Amino acid sequence: MSSIKRWFAHWYMQEMFESATGDYIQVVDYDAALAREATLQQRLTTADQRIDDLEAQLRKGLMVIARTLEAGRDRIIGYGGDCDSVEYMMDGDPSVIEIRAALKKP
Repeated sequence: MSSIKRWFAHWYMQEMFESATGDYIQVVDYDAALAREATLQQRLTTADQRIDDLEAQLRKGLMVIARTLEAGRDRIIGYGGDCDSVEYMMDGDPSVIEIRAALKKP
């Protein structure tokens, strides 16, 4: 995965041993490690922004569904009919249930 070698230091023996769980890297690998960290941070920032954008779109979708149901309910009531509340209809809509569940996930 990475060409950066990690090292474990035995100071009392004044030796260093290559170790996958070591706490140290060689100076020549430091710039590569920093570059890799910067790249990963940029990817994380981009992914976080995409998540925020998608969540905003899902919330807008919920508003559109609510407004559509409200318009239909108002029309039914306007013609003298009886209709469930918008929230009740949304609570039973499989798409709304999925969107709400997706928005609740951490």
